Amino acid sequence: MVNLYLDGCSLTYGVGLDPVDTLASNFEQAGYNVLNFSRPGKSNMAIAQDTFNNINNANIFVLGFTFSARYHLRFNNIDIDLLPSNYTWQYDRDLIQGSNISDIAKNLHKNFYLLFDHDHWNNFSDMLVDNTINSLNFENKKIFVFSWEKRNTKNKIFYPIIPDRFTDGHLNNVGTKKLFNIIQNQLGNP
Repeated sequence: MVNLYLDGCSLTYGVGLDPVDTLASNFEQAGYNVLNFSRPGKSNMAIAQDTFNNINNANIFVLGFTFSARYHLRFNNIDIDLLPSNYTWQYDRDLIQGSNISDIAKNLHKNFYLLFDHDHWNNFSDMLVDNTINSLNFENKKIFVFSWEKRNTKNKIFYPIIPDRFTDGHLNNVGTKKLFNIIQNQLGNP
């Protein structure tokens, strides 16, 4: 079985979908062993770092880069994702026992976006995307890279235009299947 690394934000993860309709499930049904690192609210920084840390764990990489305005921190193995609208994290309460991480994250979020420079973070995301693609190409990995936000990169990136969505903007099962078919046609059979 071929290992396929999948990463991205909620649009790649499949927020709102039944588990059998997600992009990861579609790849599993097609015969891949999927290493799914996508999660809601994930930033380009976290996508690039997790890809770098898993470069030897798969031969095929499907990366759905997201919006530049997102930022990622890690504290005691807790992922803290900052989005302009809010912050999210996945954590085990035992890891932060007695901590006021929620208050700290709220203040950090507020102050970070007071100093946010969109042009800077667009450029930073462009660099991360290009360097991630270059690293995967250097390692002779098979890759499919798409982005939900237009990037200014030297490498070619696919920009999905898929109208089949839920009212919150996430892809519905029809849209996810369309995205899967586009990617699968480019990758070929496992």
